[in-house]
Amino acid sequence: MKPHKIIFIHGLGRKATCCRKCLKYFSGLGFTCHSLNYPSRQKDIPSLSRLISQDILEHIDPKQPYYLVTHSLGGILIREALAKKNPLP
Repeated sequence: MKPHKIIFIHGLGRKATCCRKCLKYFSGLGFTCHSLNYPSRQKDIPSLSRLISQDILEHIDPKQPYYLVTHSLGGILIREALAKKNPLP
Protein backbone atom coordinates (compact mmCIF):
# COMPACT_ATOMS: atom_id res chain seq x y z
CA MET A 1 0.00 0.00 0.00
CA LYS A 2 1.19 3.51 -0.80
CA PRO A 3 2.08 5.80 2.08
CA HIS A 4 -0.68 8.11 3.17
CA LYS A 5 -1.02 11.49 1.55
CA ILE A 6 -0.92 14.67 3.62
CA ILE A 7 -2.55 17.87 2.38
CA PHE A 8 -1.47 21.07 4.17
CA ILE A 9 -3.86 24.05 4.15
CA HIS A 10 -2.50 27.40 5.34
CA GLY A 11 -4.31 30.10 7.30
CA LEU A 12 -5.41 33.66 6.59
CA GLY A 13 -2.89 35.84 4.80
CA ARG A 14 -0.41 33.02 4.24
CA LYS A 15 0.72 31.05 1.19
CA ALA A 16 1.41 27.38 0.54
CA THR A 17 5.13 28.04 1.02
CA CYS A 18 4.61 28.57 4.76
CA CYS A 19 4.26 24.78 5.08
CA ARG A 20 7.59 23.92 3.42
CA LYS A 21 9.28 22.70 6.63
CA CYS A 22 6.37 20.34 7.31
CA LEU A 23 6.42 19.15 3.70
CA LYS A 24 10.13 18.39 3.91
CA TYR A 25 9.82 16.60 7.24
CA PHE A 26 6.87 14.38 6.33
CA SER A 27 8.18 13.70 2.83
CA GLY A 28 11.33 12.40 4.52
CA LEU A 29 9.15 9.96 6.47
CA GLY A 30 7.71 8.58 3.24
CA PHE A 31 4.46 10.53 3.03
CA THR A 32 3.27 12.07 -0.19
CA CYS A 33 2.68 15.73 0.65
CA HIS A 34 1.08 18.71 -1.00
CA SER A 35 0.45 22.23 0.24
CA LEU A 36 -2.60 23.99 -1.19
CA ASN A 37 -2.60 27.65 -2.09
CA TYR A 38 -5.75 29.74 -2.07
CA PRO A 39 -6.56 33.49 -2.07
CA SER A 40 -7.44 33.75 1.62
CA ARG A 41 -8.17 37.48 1.58
CA GLN A 42 -9.97 37.71 -1.75
CA LYS A 43 -13.10 35.56 -1.34
CA ASP A 44 -15.67 34.67 1.29
CA ILE A 45 -15.58 31.47 3.34
CA PRO A 46 -18.18 29.49 1.31
CA SER A 47 -16.35 30.30 -1.94
CA LEU A 48 -12.96 29.40 -0.51
CA SER A 49 -14.39 26.20 0.95
CA ARG A 50 -15.64 25.09 -2.46
CA LEU A 51 -12.30 26.03 -4.03
CA ILE A 52 -10.34 24.06 -1.42
CA SER A 53 -12.64 21.04 -1.79
CA GLN A 54 -12.07 20.95 -5.55
CA ASP A 55 -8.32 21.35 -5.08
CA ILE A 56 -8.19 18.49 -2.56
CA LEU A 57 -10.05 16.19 -4.93
CA GLU A 58 -7.45 16.90 -7.62
CA HIS A 59 -4.66 15.70 -5.31
CA ILE A 60 -6.09 12.58 -3.72
CA ASP A 61 -7.35 9.14 -4.61
CA PRO A 62 -10.66 8.90 -2.70
CA LYS A 63 -10.05 5.19 -2.16
CA GLN A 64 -6.77 5.83 -0.35
CA PRO A 65 -6.40 7.31 3.14
CA TYR A 66 -5.24 10.89 3.44
CA TYR A 67 -4.71 13.49 6.15
CA LEU A 68 -5.60 17.17 6.18
CA VAL A 69 -3.32 19.38 8.26
CA THR A 70 -4.76 22.85 8.64
CA HIS A 71 -3.96 26.11 10.32
CA SER A 72 -6.50 28.73 11.34
CA LEU A 73 -8.68 29.65 8.33
CA GLY A 74 -7.68 26.39 6.62
CA GLY A 75 -9.48 24.44 9.36
CA ILE A 76 -12.53 26.67 9.11
CA LEU A 77 -12.70 26.03 5.37
CA ILE A 78 -12.60 22.27 5.87
CA ARG A 79 -15.30 22.45 8.55
CA GLU A 80 -17.42 24.53 6.18
CA ALA A 81 -16.89 22.00 3.39
CA LEU A 82 -17.95 19.11 5.60
CA ALA A 83 -20.97 20.99 6.98
CA LYS A 84 -22.12 21.94 3.48
CA LYS A 85 -21.34 18.46 2.17
CA ASN A 86 -18.92 19.77 -0.43
CA PRO A 87 -17.47 16.78 -2.25
CA LEU A 88 -14.87 15.54 0.24
CA PRO A 89 -14.60 11.78 0.65
